[in-house]
Amino acid sequence: MKSYSNDSEIKASIKKNVKDHGCHISLIKSDGYNPSFGYTVGLTKQYNHPEIIVLGLDVESTHAILNSAFLDIKEGTKFITEIGYNGFLDGFEIQFVNVSGEYYSDYLGYAGWFNENSWNFKALQMVWPDKQSHFPWDSDFVEELKFRQPLLDRNLDFKFLELRSLSVFTTEDVLNGSTVTNVFHDEKGNWLFYSENGNDTNSTKIVRLEDLVKDDITLNHIYFLNYGESAFRKDKLSDWIIDSHPIRKVISDTLNNDNES
Repeated sequence: MKSYSNDSEIKASIKKNVKDHGCHISLIKSDGYNPSFGYTVGLTKQYNHPEIIVLGLDVESTHAILNSAFLDIKEGTKFITEIGYNGFLDGFEIQFVNVSGEYYSDYLGYAGWFNENSWNFKALQMVWPDKQSHFPWDSDFVEELKFRQPLLDRNLDFKFLELRSLSVFTTEDVLNGSTVTNVFHDEKGNWLFYSENGNDTNSTKIVRLEDLVKDDITLNHIYFLNYGESAFRKDKLSDWIIDSHPIRKVISDTLNNDNES
């Protein structure tokens, strides 16, 4: 699987793969916090089929699954939601859900670029079950796996990977109405939300993450902060500035019709 050193090299490869093979697969490694994922580029233009994204599996499995889906689409298959499909994971069905446009810029960047720098296309998320064949929307689904496979058709009001009930740190002045201007996600996974007044340890409070996001939906814009990263802004109308945010590297986009790369 080929690695790429810059954006122009990736874009050139996308064009070549779509022209030569009919599709491009973009694979992104986990950064240690955010899950790995992969998605197709070219299905919309070449086959009038929604692009497909898979989250939370290793990159080799993701590549194989997306390649298999592409070959089916090339033969005329049209995948739809609310039914199960076999043949992708040994012994398990998968299902598809529609990807909300709210998530396109988070996960489908090169698909947007290839589609005329527009989000005006459809996308499906291929959803895999746990070993007991429970899906993330089932009550018995393994809780830890939800972190690896966020569902991109829902939770538009809460994009964080953790549970809504997660306890996080903030300060009394934030609870009294001050805007959160500094956010830190420490190496242990703790989230800290402060105002411009900083961290006054004497006024530190523990609250539910969901409650902070309800009060300020713009906190969703920095849900992806990796362990040890921070973000800051001047006020609620300003963009977040990320400190030491690593670029999630595209490590493979090779797609051959013989399912080898």
